[in-house]
Amino acid sequence: MKKIAAMGVIAIAVVSGVSLVAGVSILHVFDASDDHETAGAFGIKADLLFVDTPDQVEREATVPPIDWGELSELAARVQLTELMRDNVGSYGVFTGDSATLRTYDLPTEMSLRRGGLPNPDNFGGVRTVQTTGRVNGDFVEVVLPVKPNGTKVWVKASDLTIRKSDVYIVVDVSDRTATLFSSHEIVGVALVAVGAEDTPTPTGIAAMVEVAWTRGESDVYLNQIYGDKVFGLNQHSEVLEAFLGGRPAIALHGTPNPELLGQAVSNGCIRMGDDAIALFSEFVEVGSYVFLVE
Repeated sequence: MKKIAAMGVIAIAVVSGVSLVAGVSILHVFDASDDHETAGAFGIKADLLFVDTPDQVEREATVPPIDWGELSELAARVQLTELMRDNVGSYGVFTGDSATLRTYDLPTEMSLRRGGLPNPDNFGGVRTVQTTGRVNGDFVEVVLPVKPNGTKVWVKASDLTIRKSDVYIVVDVSDRTATLFSSHEIVGVALVAVGAEDTPTPTGIAAMVEVAWTRGESDVYLNQIYGDKVFGLNQHSEVLEAFLGGRPAIALHGTPNPELLGQAVSNGCIRMGDDAIALFSEFVEVGSYVFLVE
């Protein structure tokens, strides 16, 4: 096992030969001898439980299909269609030069919807949408960033460039952990805070990172309560109709209150410690998927 420095040590526990230190940010660095199946099995209250250093994870230029046999438990817990399972990680980037991505109720020109999706998005990024894998003639089906969650429409295939991401996050609301995968290998597991009883984090959802915001790098100001990094998702709270005047979108974000990690205290968002979200930021990008499970 590689050695790393830790400050603020409170307690040490040894589980299956792996030393865990409570009260520090980075607890463990994987190497080839470690058993990745142990990840997520521990309830130690620190903001980052496991971490693979970036140079240990080979980023593949092409994205292999997810082996849902190996991930059958996850597949059973996330309500996905077969097509979405085959296309998980697939997203579309708007390639038009207009201010609106046109959407359609049906895969026909005659079913054009009013309004469409503004481009760029509210944070100044190119409009990016989650795709379902369904194609009909010149149209592809996408998931709208609106309530109710999972609302689907059609867009012209010529308006999008279809891409895939090999990076995804599984947020286990019950365990209050977020597990980061790259090319189906665990990179890190972080303890998180989730939605409170009255404003729970929705589960059974496959969401997509719609916005990646970094403090100091964006003209958009966000309150310090969100920390220095936000991954805004295209899915929403299922109990709130609006939040601070806007849509009640779920996000993974930092927090100035790490003592609340591991608790159900948020308005539905997933809060992460500074070290954890910094590690996740080295891999996660717009288009990465986030599975919210219970």
